Amino acid sequence: MIIPSVAQPGGSVSLNVVPSSYWLGTSSQFYVNLAGSSTEQCIWGNDDKPIGNWAPYIFGGGQARDGNTYISVQYNPLYTSMGFKTSDAYNVKIQCTG
Repeated sequence: MIIPSVAQPGGSVSLNVVPSSYWLGTSSQFYVNLAGSSTEQCIWGNDDKPIGNWAPYIFGGGQARDGNTYISVQYNPLYTSMGFKTSDAYNVKIQCTG
């Protein structure tokens, strides 16, 4: 499922983390496109277009059976394996509330 969200420079976007009871205990995964991307670029990309599943970042989040929520951010292996430079990406911050 693709639900496009665009954070403006200096802005933020709330992300949903599914509970452990959701479909076989799966987690939420988010591909984060380069700065300046539009909602039209929230699509499946390919090795010559670093958008969507080829975006520079992957955010992940899930809830364990014990109720703890775990989040992660990493460079996308597809992005880096094709020679795209991580220095072309930007800084990100994950802030948890609650």
